[in-house]
Amino acid sequence: MVLLPRSLRPGSSVLSPVDREGLKSTCRSARLMSKVLSAVRSGEDLVVALPTHLAVGAEREWTLIGWDQIEKGTWNADTSTISFELTPTDGVVGVRRSYPMREPGRFPAVFKDRVNSTIVFQRHLPGPGGRSGLTISARRDLATGQLDWRTTLGKGLRMSDPGVRELAEAALTRFRNEYDI
Repeated sequence: MVLLPRSLRPGSSVLSPVDREGLKSTCRSARLMSKVLSAVRSGEDLVVALPTHLAVGAEREWTLIGWDQIEKGTWNADTSTISFELTPTDGVVGVRRSYPMREPGRFPAVFKDRVNSTIVFQRHLPGPGGRSGLTISARRDLATGQLDWRTTLGKGLRMSDPGVRELAEAALTRFRNEYDI
């Protein structure tokens, strides 16, 4: 006898009716589609991939994260854990989150697809003096279509380092003028 994971059994869903209604209500309030692409349980939370956002929560308490706000993410198959870092804001280092999943199913592939679908442009540049580099990227908000250009510094590099700010600003200006869509 072969037992399918709960998420693949006919008629079953990771989202209970209360979870589904709470998520729909949160999406309505944010004027977003609530179509579920993939959903998994992580401890007490549900982690749900929607077309434009990642939703985390349960019942009536949900947090929505735009796919474009996920700076980088990893899937660890050994621990069945998805981890990601949010885009830093106002000079604050990006928040890191991890969600272990007992039955991940298609979730890691959907997560990767949704994050990658926001990347419109990405270019890595070496840092001044051959040091760690920086990445200029343009990410699209899947809900609004708005493009956000950003600079991500490599490990150990700071904007206050000699030549870094000038390099970043010049590259950002050049690529925006050349590729802004």
